[in-house]
Amino acid sequence: MKIAIIQPFPSHEEVVLPIFHALKALNQKFNIVIFLPEEIENKRGNLFKYLNLNLPIKFHKSGKKGLQELRKHVEESYDLTIMVTFSNYLMRIRTPCIRIIHNAENEIDRIPQELSEVSMPRRYLCLADYVKKAYITLGGTYGELISAFYPFEILENKNPPVAQEPSPNQNLISIIGRVNQVRDYSQLLDYIKKYQTDIRRENIQFNILGDSGPYRTDVIGFIRNNTLNDCVKVYPQAEGDILLIEDLLDIVKQSRFIMPLLKSQNGQLANKTRISSAYSWIYALGIPAFHDRAGAINYPNAGLCYEGEADFFCSLSRSLASKNNHTYDYQELCSRLQVESLKLIKMSHENIRNSIQSVITS
Repeated sequence: MKIAIIQPFPSHEEVVLPIFHALKALNQKFNIVIFLPEEIENKRGNLFKYLNLNLPIKFHKSGKKGLQELRKHVEESYDLTIMVTFSNYLMRIRTPCIRIIHNAENEIDRIPQELSEVSMPRRYLCLADYVKKAYITLGGTYGELISAFYPFEILENKNPPVAQEPSPNQNLISIIGRVNQVRDYSQLLDYIKKYQTDIRRENIQFNILGDSGPYRTDVIGFIRNNTLNDCVKVYPQAEGDILLIEDLLDIVKQSRFIMPLLKSQNGQLANKTRISSAYSWIYALGIPAFHDRAGAINYPNAGLCYEGEADFFCSLSRSLASKNNHTYDYQELCSRLQVESLKLIKMSHENIRNSIQSVITS
């Protein structure tokens, strides 16, 4: 079987690798080609090259014309398409197709339209089970077509690495994601401002790792105006620069915690539909999360949980304390994370297998 994995835009490479690993785990004879946009190396850099992976990669041109040419090529040469993200220009591709759903609230209107307009079988994989549940909560009537997929198998190793105890003199906490108002940076910065004396005493540094944007300027201004530069670093440091994937991972791998930072939503969408790629890196690198209750509900074994402002520094302080004086055990967190990761990866493989069987026999 010839399978095309298509990444239409220069984002979400963290989803491509787990799909490839899962397909190879299911059947080594699958003939798989990964199609990436040409400009990927001009953006954050080529993750696959950085990891020294020898993968069957072909590059495609972006934009309407490039994606339409790619669609024609795939229709003529491949038996199955897996789309990493949505693209209008690929929506009607005439092959059996499995598409990844990232956030349910962006997909509720698209799926019925897709299924009414395409002639070939189609199935969907949600990035985590709670996105699937949110889709159904929102009124999705195609829930039986949806399975969960956990994009944690990023590295080539079969087993995720067990994180090493970070240096006691380097308490780094990394926040991964675009610096925009979807993520609640204002709340985090308010917490850091309030507890800045304690944060300095514990030698904690928060690293905000995200691309430039209008909101990023506000974040940098707040840090400068409140003299928090020693508590919070923003990368890339120069306005207009792009944070390369190798620089991001070099910083993240030195961190004690990775902090998924998402703004809570209200009503029936509360804590249910927003997915953060930070969790992919948390499980793949074996570095625990430091997250709020909303994240902990969805990923209870991912790391350390805090509940609101009153508990923010208290939980963080306990996590940095000596194990001789406290019951906290960093390695226990890492071990629990590894066990959970292997369980969810196994589930992902099974769900992909079922989706492939379902879509090719329809």
